[in-house]
Amino acid sequence: ARYEVSAAYVTFYLMGVQSRETRNLSLRLTATRAGEIKAPSSAVYAYYEPALRVEAAAQRFVVTP
Repeated sequence: ARYEVSAAYVTFYLMGVQSRETRNLSLRLTATRAGEIKAPSSAVYAYYEPALRVEAAAQRFVVTP
């Protein structure tokens, strides 16, 4: 998978995903500050058909470095 990083978000480009297929992404992150964080909602959509879209609700995390 390819990806792009900006100040506000990360975009993953997953190629060849089929209908109803599940993909798992594993990320290793390092906390630089402690706190309660609310990650914004996320979405997945077909690159050339953005109307085919599914969203996941925002998630709350407790971070301890």
